[in-house]
Amino acid sequence: MAKKNVLLPMLMVVISSWLLNMVLTMGLMITVKNKNDKVSKGEC
Repeated sequence: MAKKNVLLPMLMVVISSWLLNMVLTMGLMITVKNKNDKVSKGEC
């Protein structure tokens, strides 16, 4: 039982950090894509 109580918060932390990483990566990729689109159109 004690092991389960330790494992669950660790799992939550891992999942939440993974989700945060995914969101940050997606946001960064979208930002870079928007910048590249502006540059290719000649809007600096």
